[in-house]
Amino acid sequence: MLLPPGATLEVQLIADDSTHAPSPVAHSSFGDLHGPPYDFALPYAPADIKQGAHYSLRATLRDAQGHLEFVTPKSVPVTPGSNAIVEFRMVRATTDQD
Repeated sequence: MLLPPGATLEVQLIADDSTHAPSPVAHSSFGDLHGPPYDFALPYAPADIKQGAHYSLRATLRDAQGHLEFVTPKSVPVTPGSNAIVEFRMVRATTDQD
């Protein structure tokens, strides 16, 4: 599904070390989206990666007005520093407009 011009993909790298609440390590926004699949790279500071922590990605896709359109339904496990390609699917965001 193509989104109208101005849509933004936001991706977060999240750390979960089981001693603290999950926290973002890196975050990037990508505009000028031409349709899925969306290629991206998420830069992070290697010093922010802690031994023993688990890492995952979360992503959102918003329209030009900032309304949430799509989300990752669950965190996507990743290994920072790995050359492996990470793929994930997004689902339409639900809203409470009843």
